[in-house]
Amino acid sequence: MPDPSCNGADRINCYALVAYIPGQLGAFLDQLRRDLEPNSLAPRAHITILPPRCLSADVPNERAWDELHRKLARVAPFRVEVKEVETFEKTKVVYFAVGDGWDDLLRLHTCLDTGSLRYDEAFEYHPHITVAQKLTPDQAESIRNEAWVRWQKYDGPRSFMVETVSFVQNSKTDLWYDLAEAVLAEPVPSR
Repeated sequence: MPDPSCNGADRINCYALVAYIPGQLGAFLDQLRRDLEPNSLAPRAHITILPPRCLSADVPNERAWDELHRKLARVAPFRVEVKEVETFEKTKVVYFAVGDGWDDLLRLHTCLDTGSLRYDEAFEYHPHITVAQKLTPDQAESIRNEAWVRWQKYDGPRSFMVETVSFVQNSKTDLWYDLAEAVLAEPVPSR
């Protein structure tokens, strides 16, 4: 059940579903974002499965979570490979591209973007890991180049397992709060 407290934050009607990136890779990505986007509030490396969306006034977040949780119980964990650094030209968001796991993320997004969580997103769903956003073209180029240099020097894991996902809610201060977490289903052994 979602945590209604959000530590006293002024919550807004904006929810998302994310998978946090664990371990050494997650720590590297967190530090990279802190270094390259200093105004980022409490970065926590993640891949977004359902981008930010409003819920209808007649849909409490508990009902939305129940819908998600039922569907997630049938989803097996999967591996996501982190690839090269790129930039979305239209928005100047610098991000890491996804290799293996791309199709799994697309299927999961399609499966979950239904019912009370259906939302007309501003952009077509494109799995990625954000490095920096809200940039000028010059900032985006500079940050992309620095992220690429650091990625070349990084010698840790370049993939991670999506085994849990978190339902999150935004606040007026643009801090995201975890409401609930779901562990993905264990794969059924083949006979």
